[in-house]
Amino acid sequence: MIISVSPLDNLGNRMIEFMTALTLGRLVGEPVSYNCDLPEWGLSFDRELHDRLLNDAAGTLVISDKDATSILDMVALIRASAKRNVVFEGYFQRLDLFYAPDFYRRDIFPAGPADDVTFSDDEIVINVRSGDILNGVSWYPLVPVGFYRALVENTGLNPVFLGQLDDCAYVRAIRCAFPGARTIPSAGGTADFNRLRRARRICIAVSTFSWLAAWLSDAAEIHYPLLGFLHPACFRAGMHGLGGIDLAPADDPRYRFHLLPVLRGEPEQEYLDFTGRIDPVSKEVPRSLVRMLKSNTPILPRSLPDVAFDEAWYLKRYIDAAWEIGEGWYHDAAHHYAEVGRLRGYLPHQPSYQPRSANVALRRPARQSSLSPWSIGRTIEEDAGRAVDGDRDKDMAFHTGEDDQPWWMVDLGQVCDIECIDIYNRRGVDVVRKRVCPFAIELSDDGEVWAEVARTKERFDFGCETGRSPPWQWVGNFGHAARFVRVRVLKNPEFLHLAAVEVYGRAGTG
Repeated sequence: MIISVSPLDNLGNRMIEFMTALTLGRLVGEPVSYNCDLPEWGLSFDRELHDRLLNDAAGTLVISDKDATSILDMVALIRASAKRNVVFEGYFQRLDLFYAPDFYRRDIFPAGPADDVTFSDDEIVINVRSGDILNGVSWYPLVPVGFYRALVENTGLNPVFLGQLDDCAYVRAIRCAFPGARTIPSAGGTADFNRLRRARRICIAVSTFSWLAAWLSDAAEIHYPLLGFLHPACFRAGMHGLGGIDLAPADDPRYRFHLLPVLRGEPEQEYLDFTGRIDPVSKEVPRSLVRMLKSNTPILPRSLPDVAFDEAWYLKRYIDAAWEIGEGWYHDAAHHYAEVGRLRGYLPHQPSYQPRSANVALRRPARQSSLSPWSIGRTIEEDAGRAVDGDRDKDMAFHTGEDDQPWWMVDLGQVCDIECIDIYNRRGVDVVRKRVCPFAIELSDDGEVWAEVARTKERFDFGCETGRSPPWQWVGNFGHAARFVRVRVLKNPEFLHLAAVEVYGRAGTG
């Protein structure tokens, strides 16, 4: 039998594919020859033979990583087909498809000759991947620089950065964080692979190349960031064939596991800015948690939202959700939103504009045109202040009396350049929620002279079910300065009642 392995892109993926083909060949129980593209290990690939097998539908079985759920299923497919040859294609990134590392170390992937690069016992070799993922590859996020800071601080080891260290914003950030660290630029795939597997202490990157070099090494200590596809919960069963992806060796005593929130790859500067604001960005976790994550069964039963949902935005907007998903409580971001995010007042997708500045109205003094029997606060100031207390997830913050053009206003304390204003309507039946329309947004420097900057006529369903409908939003983009912001209903007489008002901006420069 011939097993011809369709060549993948990088060295790590091609090696893992061949490792699975070897397991399959040994289980088939008959002599097998392999056609595999691994010149780095003396294995040549005959393209003509491969194409001939692909075109021989009668004699060749094509198996991909989406055709079965276990290695035994693949063996059963071969035996049931009665075909003499196999074309093998896919990533097959699961530990249960491989033999133990010792099987490959000596005869399959022997270590190359040593060069002049050596490592001491007080050094940790940190493999850096940049290159092709700098523009943002979703399941190949850069390892945050803050993670490396914590790793070096907690281990007390001297960092040695090895790999793709060509000049870029990410590498500059690493050099800035570790100005005295030893760096070893890439000398090519094979050389880097052999250097990494000679180290006694290793921290891997989000890379099959990095993962495999460490797994095949004789290292005493391997630091494994649970991040991107290296996190077993990121590709659960049914998401990537063969029961998903699982490369976390929870029972290998060499490994120390570090949990990060679920992060998606983004363009490097945007990613650096975002991850730089997460503190802490990682925490070391026990093997028991890793085993649980590998079980592919979230702690809570899965449910799905009944609204349009933006997973990438949600994970980035709500970092606590990214942590809780990473810890295995929820299947994914949609599950998190359906179970708990909606109750917390989280939005399922990005509003039309995402502010970059702070909510300058938060807990600032507020007033309104009057009180009513339905007001919750005992005074005008107390009732109005509930709209800026930071809690969007309430049925109603304040309630005016039935006034001519009732209003609510907030004092920002100083003149601010306004970026945007978000308004959340109260909950309740439509006839109650419609009372706010039409309304105007007005700005003032002194609370006496007002300038109208926006109004709405008919829409009333903004933010009325927090987390399901986005707020009504006016975007000033820092082009308007004001100390006071007012919402005024343009009807006589009418009530005004809202759930929350948020004003995003910064101290004025004028």
